[in-house]
Amino acid sequence: MAMKGQKFIKHYPKSLIFEAVRLHVDEGWKNSKITGHLGIHDKDH
Repeated sequence: MAMKGQKFIKHYPKSLIFEAVRLHVDEGWKNSKITGHLGIHDKDH
């Protein structure tokens, strides 16, 4: 059972993580553009 205030960590495929890092480092994309492009939706942002 989850405790009050506990956050759950989402697990993504390594290929998706590597692509996100590549876009950020090599292409200079901001996090919001990367998440939109890759279809990742973070409720905190």
